[in-house]
Amino acid sequence: MVPRLAATYPHVHERNAPCRNCGDRGSRFDVRRDQRALGSDTCSYAGELEYVDTVHNGKGPVRIIDLGGQRFVRFEDVAITNAPDIHVYLSRESGGKWSESASLYLGALKATNGSFNYEIPAGITVGDYKSVVVWCRAFGVLITWADLA
Repeated sequence: MVPRLAATYPHVHERNAPCRNCGDRGSRFDVRRDQRALGSDTCSYAGELEYVDTVHNGKGPVRIIDLGGQRFVRFEDVAITNAPDIHVYLSRESGGKWSESASLYLGALKATNGSFNYEIPAGITVGDYKSVVVWCRAFGVLITWADLA
C-alpha cells in the first residue's frame, strides 16, 4: 500500500502507477471504455464522501481530474447508500448544501459501489464549485456529498 501524504493540488498521476501524493491507486479511468492511449491525468481538486445519517451516507474519494483535455468528476471505489432517483451535482456551496439554480447537473447516479466518471462540460469553471452532491430527487434528501479542496 502506498503511504498517503498531504496532497497538493494540482498534481499529475502517471498511468497505472500509485500516487504518493493523494493515495490514488492508478485507476482514474476505465481503459475498457477509453481505448485512447492516455499517459497521465491531472488531479485538480479532491474530497471524501461524507456521512449524513444511518440511512443516507457515502464513503470514498471523489476527484476532479483532467484527462487528455477532458475534465471529469471521478468517484473512486466508493460505497453510497441506495435510494430511488439519485442524481449527482457540482455545487457552488459546501457542507452538503446546494440549490438547483446554483449547481451543475452531472447526471443520474451510475452505481452505488465502485468507480465511475461524470464528464464536466467544456467551458465550465471548475473552481467556481465547492462540492459534489449526491441527491435523492424522489424524497428531496441529501444522500452524501464531498467538499472539494
